[in-house]
Amino acid sequence: MFDYIKGELVFKGENTVVVENNGIGYSILTNERTISILPDLGLEIKIYTKLVHKEDSMTLVGFKQKEDRTIFDVLTSVSGIGTKVALVLLNEFSGSELID
Repeated sequence: MFDYIKGELVFKGENTVVVENNGIGYSILTNERTISILPDLGLEIKIYTKLVHKEDSMTLVGFKQKEDRTIFDVLTSVSGIGTKVALVLLNEFSGSELID
């Protein structure tokens, strides 16, 4: 649905960031590795996104690199690996380490 969101970084939490674009604040679930490489609050960022639609919720998940989003898609296609586990794996290992 959304390939990426480009806007002002207005919040950084433990596993969530908020990016404001045209007066709308997008709450994006991510991991510590991604948050650690984002710029300071108030600066413009571009974050690649994936909309995860489940029976009872919709969650926007974000990545600094497009490749991480692709690996996230592969990980979540494996039975038993959901959004949170895939984000933990991407936090602990780089994309190239997971591919190896």
